[in-house]
Amino acid sequence: MEKTTAIYWLKRDFRLKDNPALTAALTENERVVPVFIVEPSFIDAPETSAFHVHAVTNALQDLREKFQQKGRDIAVIIGEVIPTLTILLEK
Repeated sequence: MEKTTAIYWLKRDFRLKDNPALTAALTENERVVPVFIVEPSFIDAPETSAFHVHAVTNALQDLREKFQQKGRDIAVIIGEVIPTLTILLEK
């Protein structure tokens, strides 16, 4: 049987419990790689405030600490989503 790897893209939902997408990824694949993509277009958008960036950064850091306590981590990549996910899927 071929080992399967899923990319779990963290966008706005950082819940680990009661998360149907994460549950499906863990159930259907042998390996799940959590990825957070920092989109320059989000950072530069006029509706994005320092509060938004701070809130996302804090939530991501809290989640990374939980992963790191279990010997895991979240890949943090800077780039736009479509090209970034395309590159990841090719790999």
